[in-house]
Amino acid sequence: MRSAASRSRSVAGLDVEVWFSVELLDGVQGVLGIRCGFVLGILGALLAGWTAAAFAAAIWPRRGSSFSGWCWS
Repeated sequence: MRSAASRSRSVAGLDVEVWFSVELLDGVQGVLGIRCGFVLGILGALLAGWTAAAFAAAIWPRRGSSFSGWCWS
């Protein structure tokens, strides 16, 4: 199980060690992935709704038009 890692850098002649939690980074990445998926899901639903509305408007008979030539006779 990964718990922590360190990186050491030399900044202005001083050795600086940076500790960070790998689990925390995994958690942040997971939350970002969930949020990204949620946003993409909403955008996909909106696109599907707009497509369905455009299709329905295209095939819906206009006022005054007849149904001849359609499924009903």
